[in-house]
Amino acid sequence: MDSLILTDLTIHTGQRPLLSGVSLTLHAGELLALVGDSGSGKSLTARALLGILPPGLTVQGQLEVTLRGVQHRPLQQSFKGIRGALSYLPQDASSALDPRWTVQRHLKAVSPQGEDPAPWLKRAGFSDPEAVRRLYPHELSGGMAQRVCIAIALAQRARFLIADEPTTGLDTPIQRGFLRQLRQLREEGMGILLITHDIGILPGLADRILRMQEGVLRALSSDALVSMQAQLQLDGVRTPLRRGAPVVTIDVDTHRYRRGLLSVGPRVLDRTALTVHQGEVVGLIGESGSGKTTLARAAAGLLTPTAGTVCLFETTLTPRTPLRPLRRRLQVLFQSADAHLNPGMSLSSMLRHSARLHRPDSPAGEVAAAALERVGLGGRGAAYPRHLSGGERRRFGLARVLIAQPRLLISDEPTTGLDAAKRADLLELLLSSAESHLIISHDLKLIAYAADRIVVMLAGRIIEVLPAAALSQARHPYTLLLLGSSDASEARALQACPQPSACSHARLSGGRVIPRRLDIGPDHWVACYRTGES
Repeated sequence: MDSLILTDLTIHTGQRPLLSGVSLTLHAGELLALVGDSGSGKSLTARALLGILPPGLTVQGQLEVTLRGVQHRPLQQSFKGIRGALSYLPQDASSALDPRWTVQRHLKAVSPQGEDPAPWLKRAGFSDPEAVRRLYPHELSGGMAQRVCIAIALAQRARFLIADEPTTGLDTPIQRGFLRQLRQLREEGMGILLITHDIGILPGLADRILRMQEGVLRALSSDALVSMQAQLQLDGVRTPLRRGAPVVTIDVDTHRYRRGLLSVGPRVLDRTALTVHQGEVVGLIGESGSGKTTLARAAAGLLTPTAGTVCLFETTLTPRTPLRPLRRRLQVLFQSADAHLNPGMSLSSMLRHSARLHRPDSPAGEVAAAALERVGLGGRGAAYPRHLSGGERRRFGLARVLIAQPRLLISDEPTTGLDAAKRADLLELLLSSAESHLIISHDLKLIAYAADRIVVMLAGRIIEVLPAAALSQARHPYTLLLLGSSDASEARALQACPQPSACSHARLSGGRVIPRRLDIGPDHWVACYRTGES
């Protein structure tokens, strides 16, 4: 049987141990889950199995890969003999894609010549592969980039798949579909190493579960798994602040991204309006590619809508509006944690720079050290970005926000890559860092706890707005699907307009069919082609 056996892997950087005596065995047709705190060494173990460790590390141990009865020892010999046998789903999908290549070219690079890439895109959750295959990485949302990497991994037909946080950035329906794919691949004989912080998906999925703590690997008992699942709960009720004047108001008729000088892409935003008030936390949910990040970038003044207006702190933004005074009151936590990092600067240097900018009257070194301590990175000021795990990079981004003390914070997937033990604490830090928030997340538990209002997007439109306290009274079929309470098929519910011509609740506007908006209650409305049929 094909197998992958790692024995006594030890990795040092200088005199500091990163991994100590890590051993694991993965057989074909088995799914092995690897869990643990951020920074414990999970991704480092995965990179060692693939031979893509960063330079400057001392590596000891034995890796034996058996393929069709032939044994390979790549740590002592070469990884060339097993390259096609191991497929990798990286934690940061966007950084794994070549910005010069379309999605189709990425898939053709790993598929047999002449093979149609469309089936792999469908298996990764894309309902319209033809539209996706022509896109470049910069045209993909974070969740779409993750699904493209899933399609690439599937197209390789490898014997072993190493998946590092593969459900990051995936909405609930797509995540369920991907987990079904993992089960099918395991049944077809693929060996899968699944690295995840999402403990809730493991029961019934994983054959074995290992836990990594401070570079040491241990088997995880069922009692320990139950204890870790309990840590996922966000207990209590958050007390909302009194809602004040609007801090940002967006009214976009349409937005399209340019493709070169003479052409534009499809509508990314379509008749979308949103307001965030002082003291309010607004949660924005929806499938990847629905326009959430584009809407957030418009709110931050990082892009100008094709047609529409954005008013930030009572100032209507125009191409001539000086943005620096406004941006001192606004901070953004980007979906890609690397967007906050300068690879040539230490953590302390970057934070001291932020302190001098936002807190000029305080000692920069003390402000930087205090911010690192608050996010659990105390004593790591001399480290560089390459020394951090994905979750640690996410926490560093929050440290920069804490220094800035903004009035409005826009957070795109703020808890991605964070372990359960730290997520609740860091969420409280996040909420205390600003008086107003726009939070984009696929983590519905987080949104239900943190938000005052929840905004649901689909196909560039806002289809439902409701108070978080009234989440059980959601009306739109797609909202119910996201909550896991819909009996409708995923394929049907994921369509923005199943049968508009047959629906008496639709209306024509500018040659397009627009669903009517129906007010349900205070701060609750829905725009659906079947609103009146419930």
